Amino acid sequence: MNNAERAPNVDTVVEIFDRAVREGMRAFLFSPPGGDAAFVASGDGMFELRVGAPGFAMERSLWRPARLVATEGAFETAPREPAATPSTGQTGQTGRIEPETATAPTDDVPTAAPDAAFCARVEQARARCADGVLRKVVLARVETRTAPPGRRFDPGATFRALRAAEPEAFAFAAHEDGRTFVGASPERLASRTVKGVLYTEALAGTSRRDLPPSALLDSPKDREEHAIVVEAILESLKSVTWPPGPWYPATPEVRTFARVSHLHTPIAGCAHPGLSLYDIVRALHPTPAVGGTPRAAALAFLREFEGFDRGPYAGPVGWLADDGRGCFAVGIRSAELAGETARLFAGAGIVAASDAAAEWRETALKLRTAAEALRTC
Repeated sequence: MNNAERAPNVDTVVEIFDRAVREGMRAFLFSPPGGDAAFVASGDGMFELRVGAPGFAMERSLWRPARLVATEGAFETAPREPAATPSTGQTGQTGRIEPETATAPTDDVPTAAPDAAFCARVEQARARCADGVLRKVVLARVETRTAPPGRRFDPGATFRALRAAEPEAFAFAAHEDGRTFVGASPERLASRTVKGVLYTEALAGTSRRDLPPSALLDSPKDREEHAIVVEAILESLKSVTWPPGPWYPATPEVRTFARVSHLHTPIAGCAHPGLSLYDIVRALHPTPAVGGTPRAAALAFLREFEGFDRGPYAGPVGWLADDGRGCFAVGIRSAELAGETARLFAGAGIVAASDAAAEWRETALKLRTAAEALRTC
């Protein structure tokens, strides 16, 4: 790649993104783990909506041919509530944030009392798992934060803070109609090379980051939760890959991020030549890492009991290039910003052996990723 083809660095693309947001344009940022590079798209003239796939699509980026896509979640659970009137009760907690300072990740255990409504939903899910109706379901919750008087949440600065706090995550920001979906996802949904090699992964089973790997590797509950995700991904890959493969290790490893650790199984395969990465994403999403299994029963349970509209939370977010390359992450560890209001999302995988209070604490840890990165202007 010569200098003329080299993508701009992250500071440059965030400036482009910020300018597009200020001018009321649609804009998209996506930064893969570990590198000083990012994809950016901005400007109404550069976007087109992809039929049947809510979100952004673009035929050419600012510096090289590409098609960038930020899609919505696979299902909605309830009508969206206005951002200006944050809700309480079963949909989550509310609170005002103080003017921010740089916050280092902490390992302390959340001490707030578990929300009774969330714990009741966990018990409902556990009962369905014990009865065999479900094997696993991922229950999410939302918390609403309000900026200090006279200030609003800053999407570009929040993106920068997320990327700095979670350098091994997929950082993203997608802005449209006054809302920005922003996050730092630890989870790759699918990526494809120009030669058709497909990469995905199972990321399920969670502990505090300060605990030893054995806390996950020796946990029957976490190993079961993880195995369910691996099994479902391998089943979904049957329709979009061909031999040889897929390839994956027999036992998971532990990956540690700024606040939590996860069981992780990388999976690779050969993408069917007649399918695009978008086709592969449609086959995989939602995996049991964000939905559940059996898929139809899990999604039906969430529609009935989860209690809020996920919107873009846990949906695929990423980019597609015309030569077949691309990468999509799962839109978790995320928030939706709208003026002075931020909705923060987190979920936990529920199986028959789950403990409601422990699942609440897990979601509290996950919420910190976005909460501690919120910036205002």
